[in-house]
Amino acid sequence: MGDANLIALGKDKLARIGLQIVEHWIECGYDLDMSEIFDMLIDTNSIEDIPGGFDSDKHEAGNHDPREGDPWYELAADVKAARKHLNAQRVVSPSEDAP
Repeated sequence: MGDANLIALGKDKLARIGLQIVEHWIECGYDLDMSEIFDMLIDTNSIEDIPGGFDSDKHEAGNHDPREGDPWYELAADVKAARKHLNAQRVVSPSEDAP
């Protein structure tokens, strides 16, 4: 699959997740927790289960405190590609405070 197709698939997944978040917000107000977002990511195949789980030699735990072998997920390849593409396109406007 070419890069353009991979990016397009990832953008579609990101758009669907965004739509699900907005729809949930409309239905339930501000009551949206991380487990619901996690479920949305799983449902859209935007994250993938890493075989063997957490491995401290391979994975950065960040704010988490996983044990070796705990379930571990990473962004799907298409979502990674779309995220990289979208971040590269960001336009940072200069601050009005800048000299």
